Amino acid sequence: FYFRHPTDVRMQLVIGNRHAQKDMAYVARRPQGLHKDIFQVADTLALFHQRQAYARQYIAEEMSGDFDTKQIVRMIPREKFQYLYIHRPTVTMVVKETRKRSVVTTSDRR
Repeated sequence: FYFRHPTDVRMQLVIGNRHAQKDMAYVARRPQGLHKDIFQVADTLALFHQRQAYARQYIAEEMSGDFDTKQIVRMIPREKFQYLYIHRPTVTMVVKETRKRSVVTTSDRR
């Protein structure tokens, strides 16, 4: 989601559900597409591979309150089919792998 203004309905959902114990999922192709508040209030994050240095640094800066910035930059996967699982309540960061697709796409050939 891209938040254009603080009164945006999606932004109100983020703020309103912060303490309501509601499960919500947000997806963006680039980390800059997510509002900064999501990085601060999310209990669980799954960060998939990021090759661009500026995207990796952006994520690390947004998460720096709870985790070491250099550690986050090092741990964000650069390879496909891997993701960094972050669970804030237990202060856990683990690199995991997804199951590879059985169908090969153009994106997989790169």
